[in-house]
Amino acid sequence: MPKKNPTRKPASKKLNKKTDRKAYLQKQFAVSQEFVLKEKARQEERKKKHDATKTTGEELAQEQLGGKALAEEEQKKKREVWEKKEKRNKELLSEMKQKQKEEEENRKRFKDRLLSEEKKNKEYMDQMAAANAIRDKMADRKARGAKLELEIKSEAKSTAGRKDLEADMKAKNKKRKLSIEIRKSQGDIDADERSQIHTLEEEARKAKSIINNKEHTKRTDIKCIYERKCAEAQRIPDPNQQRREMDNARKEEQNALKNLEAETRKQQSDIDAKTKKAIFDVQKGADIKRGKVAADERGQTMQVDTEKRATKHQTKLEASQKRAGIRQKQIDILHGKEGE
Repeated sequence: MPKKNPTRKPASKKLNKKTDRKAYLQKQFAVSQEFVLKEKARQEERKKKHDATKTTGEELAQEQLGGKALAEEEQKKKREVWEKKEKRNKELLSEMKQKQKEEEENRKRFKDRLLSEEKKNKEYMDQMAAANAIRDKMADRKARGAKLELEIKSEAKSTAGRKDLEADMKAKNKKRKLSIEIRKSQGDIDADERSQIHTLEEEARKAKSIINNKEHTKRTDIKCIYERKCAEAQRIPDPNQQRREMDNARKEEQNALKNLEAETRKQQSDIDAKTKKAIFDVQKGADIKRGKVAADERGQTMQVDTEKRATKHQTKLEASQKRAGIRQKQIDILHGKEGE
């Protein structure tokens, strides 16, 4: 028997290797493209965050510069008040020294008169007793005046500190309440926006579903019409005429279906365009509302800060007025106008 030819391996195996390699390369290229797109999106997101952080930093720097200017102005006012007070203290000290000098001269003259008038010893003793009593009374009045000064300054400082703390706490509570109200308003705006968009999308979906159902019904009617025409054409005895009628019926059916599809696509496109515009209007309206809420928040926050500063300024003014009245009270005590 003749030897059988050895079975040759099909050439398709080598072709399969090339096909598999091509598919593998295509897959790797798709993976690379996906990685490149994700990396590009990640870099854009990082740039947006960086720009937002930069803008926030610039706003914070401007706010800090404004706070520094206010602090410098406040320091300047404090320094002017201190210089005036220091000048007044020096004047008081000079007056006291002058009075002490005059008193010393008076006592010397008084003593000289006593030494020269021995016969008037009893009168001298009475005068000395009276002078000592007056001196003691004046010393007591000065001590009372100094004590009153300490008490008024301590009370003014304590009251000012308490009122400043109350102003800070009141402003903080108002801002916290305002923040809660703003977040609620923004949440209501977002929820209303989502609800309106969902309603528009649902209405568009229902409208397109109705159009699809109508298209399906019309498509069925068209097929039935032209199936009847084909059936009528098949009953024509002349084969050539029968073929022409069949071809005409099929062409008319295809044209009718194409027109139906074109009409359906146009109606759906109109719905999509109308829905898209309505959604855009909803989003635009929501953005306007959110902008107004944010502006209201900024305005109310500024108002709270203004009220706090006004309260603190009034507190400082009251404390200054209390300290300014100390000198007159001390003078009244020295002249016996205050109760002993």
